[in-house]
Amino acid sequence: MSDTDIALLLCRIHWKGLHVQGGSESDLISKLRVSLAAFEKRMSLEFKTSIHLTRCAFKSDLEQGSLFYAYWSPHVRELSSDSVSTPFRVTDEEILNYQEALKTELNSVRVSGGDDSVDMSLSRLSEVMNLEGAKDQGVTQFHYVVETDVENGWLEEVSRWYDIEHMPGLSQVPGCVNAKRYINLDSGPYSLACYDLLAPEVLGCPEWLAVRGTAWSDVARPHFINTRRNMFKVV
Repeated sequence: MSDTDIALLLCRIHWKGLHVQGGSESDLISKLRVSLAAFEKRMSLEFKTSIHLTRCAFKSDLEQGSLFYAYWSPHVRELSSDSVSTPFRVTDEEILNYQEALKTELNSVRVSGGDDSVDMSLSRLSEVMNLEGAKDQGVTQFHYVVETDVENGWLEEVSRWYDIEHMPGLSQVPGCVNAKRYINLDSGPYSLACYDLLAPEVLGCPEWLAVRGTAWSDVARPHFINTRRNMFKVV
């Protein structure tokens, strides 16, 4: 994977059985931000890698527990001779070292009320598509993520559907500020599609449902496997 350009690093934390809200949610997010800042500093000092936290997203409910996503963008060094940026590439060994460092910083975050079952992963994301929605829509409040693997033999067809019809269509739905798709090079699922939305209700509007309900969608979507769909608040 070291030859693949990396667009983002994704930290995924899942507390199973933990449902927080109100002040408890704010307290947890504040603690996480402190630990993430410490990780950024450690990345710069110990690993000589400069990264910038671009998005934090959180959801919590009784059924799934609490889920937190953090995305980092690398600061890519520009070559002064021709103003070309050097690609950001991370080896398999390096991502494992980064993950251990992140786990160490997150050990200081203590939560109560769950079943003490916590999953944490750090993944490299390679960008496939980045589409802006309609201009001047407002500030993103919600972050909708669809992660999925694809049945054997269907990856090319599903990728074509995503790239040609699905994401271009959804990006133009009113209330969709941005649509991006990445390939997860580590913890999976393989495809990660992100939609920045003004409100959760965008998913139920006629324009969104029309894009989801095409004939090509009926062919492609049944071949999703290991699918995760999550609506987050931007925090």
